[in-house]
Amino acid sequence: MDKNNSNNKKTLNNTLINIINFIGLIIILSGVIATIYIWTKSRNYIVIAALVLSILGAALNIYLLSKEKN
Repeated sequence: MDKNNSNNKKTLNNTLINIINFIGLIIILSGVIATIYIWTKSRNYIVIAALVLSILGAALNIYLLSKEKN
């Protein structure tokens, strides 16, 4: 029974990580689009730098969650 319960937890973990990774990819794509749009409209480098750092942070979270899944 413990082995079956452990397998259920692993599959639930994998499912949750996959969902979070998918949401993270959507955030990254929207961040890239927003960065390009803001860059063309405002030329405000502080905002662009903040968005780039946010994108890199989301990418790092996706990497770490993918590593945790394995």
